[in-house]
Amino acid sequence: MEDKLAMRRKEEEEKIAARKQALLSSSYKQIDIPRDLGLDCGQYKWKQNQSYVEIFVPLPSHIESASKISVELKPDHISVVIDEKPFLCGTLFRQIKAEESTWYVQDGLLEIILLKRSRRGQYASGETNANTYWKSVTSRASEKETLQLEDPPSQYYHSPFEGEEKRLKSARRAIKSA
Repeated sequence: MEDKLAMRRKEEEEKIAARKQALLSSSYKQIDIPRDLGLDCGQYKWKQNQSYVEIFVPLPSHIESASKISVELKPDHISVVIDEKPFLCGTLFRQIKAEESTWYVQDGLLEIILLKRSRRGQYASGETNANTYWKSVTSRASEKETLQLEDPPSQYYHSPFEGEEKRLKSARRAIKSA
């Protein structure tokens, strides 16, 4: 009798794990990566606009909380460790504002949001908007993880940016109060 209960519990656990994996697979597949503004690198996806780089990592089904995840963000470095195994570590393609970057876990996905240090309207000395475009997440990324473009595509210059978001919010407030 105990063996039957144990088998039944194991079957239920396997069904629950399969449902979670299907949900995760669906959530991860639905992440849209605009052409030439990011990549699906297999184990993770990333995309960018003129202000941010977003990284999406599907988590193994046995990772149910952020307690088994370590993300360290420095101005020029990223370290992502999942279940004590290094996942994405290295020097970033360009610098970020680490104190204003963040990460969270939702629906079986780890999402990391990096605020670009040099971004539209916030350029470092000698930088231009073209210098804000990232070709990869890390500077030593494989060819599979790197955009193969010489110059930023035209749609990059039409993507949202931090200053535009603030201007639009102000314009909406002005319209509402008028």
